[in-house]
Amino acid sequence: MNCKKRLFFLLFMLILVCLGGCLGGGSPTKYSVSGLVLDSDGAGIPGVMVAFVFRGGNSLFGPTTADGAWRRDGLTGSVTITPSKEGWVFEPESKVVSGSRDAIIFRGTKVQHPLSIQVQGKGAVTLDPAPQPDGRYPHDAQVQLTAVPETGWVFSHWEGDLQGSANPAVLTIDSPQEILAVFSQTGPILSGTIAVKHNFPYSVLEGRSVPKAMPEPEEYGHASGRPGEMIIIFDPSVTLPEQLKELQRAGYLIKDSLAVLNAHLVEPGDLDTNRMLGTGELQGARYAGPNQPMFPSAMEIPNDLRYQEQWHYPLIRLPQAWAAATGSRSIRIAVIDSGVDMNHSDLEAQLDRTYAYNFVDNDRDLSDPRKHGTHVAGIIGATTNNYLGGAGVMWDVDLLPIKVFPETGPSSSWDIATAVLYASGLLDEEGKPFNPWPADIINLSLGGEYCPLVEDAITKAYSQGVIIVASTGNENGPIKYPAAHGEVIAVGAVGLGDSLPKRAEYSNFGPEIDLVAPGGADDHGVLSTVPGSTYGLQIGTSMAAPHVSGVIGLMLSAGIPREEVRDILERSSMDLGTTGFDPYHGHGLINAYWAIHAVDRIKVMVGTRVEDTVEAVTETWVEPKGGLFQVPLPPSGEYRLIAWVDVTNNNIIDPGDYYAESEPFAVSPDMEFDHWHLEVEEVE
Repeated sequence: MNCKKRLFFLLFMLILVCLGGCLGGGSPTKYSVSGLVLDSDGAGIPGVMVAFVFRGGNSLFGPTTADGAWRRDGLTGSVTITPSKEGWVFEPESKVVSGSRDAIIFRGTKVQHPLSIQVQGKGAVTLDPAPQPDGRYPHDAQVQLTAVPETGWVFSHWEGDLQGSANPAVLTIDSPQEILAVFSQTGPILSGTIAVKHNFPYSVLEGRSVPKAMPEPEEYGHASGRPGEMIIIFDPSVTLPEQLKELQRAGYLIKDSLAVLNAHLVEPGDLDTNRMLGTGELQGARYAGPNQPMFPSAMEIPNDLRYQEQWHYPLIRLPQAWAAATGSRSIRIAVIDSGVDMNHSDLEAQLDRTYAYNFVDNDRDLSDPRKHGTHVAGIIGATTNNYLGGAGVMWDVDLLPIKVFPETGPSSSWDIATAVLYASGLLDEEGKPFNPWPADIINLSLGGEYCPLVEDAITKAYSQGVIIVASTGNENGPIKYPAAHGEVIAVGAVGLGDSLPKRAEYSNFGPEIDLVAPGGADDHGVLSTVPGSTYGLQIGTSMAAPHVSGVIGLMLSAGIPREEVRDILERSSMDLGTTGFDPYHGHGLINAYWAIHAVDRIKVMVGTRVEDTVEAVTETWVEPKGGLFQVPLPPSGEYRLIAWVDVTNNNIIDPGDYYAESEPFAVSPDMEFDHWHLEVEEVE
């Protein structure tokens, strides 16, 4: 081949190769990259968003894992990798790759923000933890500020980026912060007592009587605020005379109108409204529906058909609690009992069918001829707000049924201990069932005599962070085990009572009791699910315990740390006997609303009120059950003595808060400084 032919051949082959690449004859090479995002100590930073930007501008994103790792497969060409997270800076800012790479490391450092503290009056502010030498804190650091007045002065309030009169106060440093601590000169000390008055059998917000018998089903056949009333809304293009003419033609009685909304409150005639709208017989109407029930914003009332019979829920303030938390499928509660009707229409969606277990027959048959376990499970977590049957304390929950009772007769300590280990994910032995998803809470509506085996199982489960709740027993005698164990929350029972909930005569008592909850008595049983997709009434401390288990589930779903649960339950409960602990009621009747908001104090202030806000000049606090107080007076001026349970801690007097105030008084030398008394009551 001569030189010209050889040159022509080489050029031809080169053109073919180029055309093959341009026309897609070959695929771009795909590659993978991975690495870590670490802090200055070498620990992984989770939740860093890693961006992968292609040369053409397209992007992919993905977060780092709990240990700071990241990985992206299927990349092509040149890609720029950039990490980002609010409050962090990274070195290097980005990396460019064009082929597979492992162990690409980004180092992250938190942004530092300055905190400036100024003082008005005489006093100082301590910071915990202390800032860096340059007065800065890392992004999202939480700092406790404590105002320390000099002699003759009192802390008044914070201004600037921190508002209110709480002392100490916690501040999250997410930007440069400027704080002013205001101190005032003090006068004499005002002293006295604060008492708490709870409304029973339900919150003043509900304002309704408790039905003694189940209403007939037809009473729930509508969802109207006032039965028989409907709301009709017309399109704005229809004039008011045309609207009125159309309603009159259709035979409606107009009870009220809102012309600005083209809306009318009517009593329906003989024609079916939905049919009229569908066929155009009610010309120009764009909506027709019932006059829906509405409730105060501090409450959430479920629409379950037999909820009105569940007197036991308003008694422990669940409607207010439900406005803030109704549970979560991430909260797992084991019901160690007589089984559960797995096909109950009000339970089946809440039950773990995979790991439910029967330790009586060592199989998966959870049938419940005794009806006890189904009833207990329904109190904790019957499906709620579904126009069916009754409500559960938790509207959403993951229930793990564990059967330990045969059709008749008792269970055994062995089966109870085994079930506790299984529920806690600790039964990991050959030949035995294993539950890979440990329960957050175990409900034990059962009891007997002391057994060290059960105690050991309880202790082991407790050491793993499992919260254990048990009934005290129904013999009107000493508290049964396992409720009597120190790690267990022991629950006694109350009935509805007349003016105050009354300890059920059967409920066991003693120094080991922690709380009481509704268990029913006399003609007021606790309504819950029973096998066969039906509902029934039962009484006993077995019914009281699941109320507490359910409320604990609400607390966990609201973000309360499990190690704080018992203390919060005890201090937020409602006194029924003597003030404070007593062996018949423990620390008191569980208060779901206060518990999920972790109420820890009654604020006692000398200050002023304007509508629903309070301005404190001086402040102290007492326990949520009330007690003695001493609060310094300002040197002069006109003020009120104010006591306030700010349940949601929003610094606004809301319905459901507890509040009391004195008449205005002027500070003067001839004042009486002791024996002041206020009784806080629920705000309507």
